[in-house]
Amino acid sequence: MRRFSSKEQRVDGEATLVERCMNPWNKRCSSTDIALYIMFNGKRLPICWKCWKEISSKNIEWKYD
Repeated sequence: MRRFSSKEQRVDGEATLVERCMNPWNKRCSSTDIALYIMFNGKRLPICWKCWKEISSKNIEWKYD
């Protein structure tokens, strides 16, 4: 199943785009509280605050090709 970063949502009869977290390590997260974007496998992914706190606290090395 493919997840999209944006979804149309109706608010007071108006259609608005809602962006959701696309954390590649936590595919169950669908938070709309976006903190930042990361590049992952050539794609720009929105990451929510909760997931970013988890990602940034890990001892991992980031690289850019």
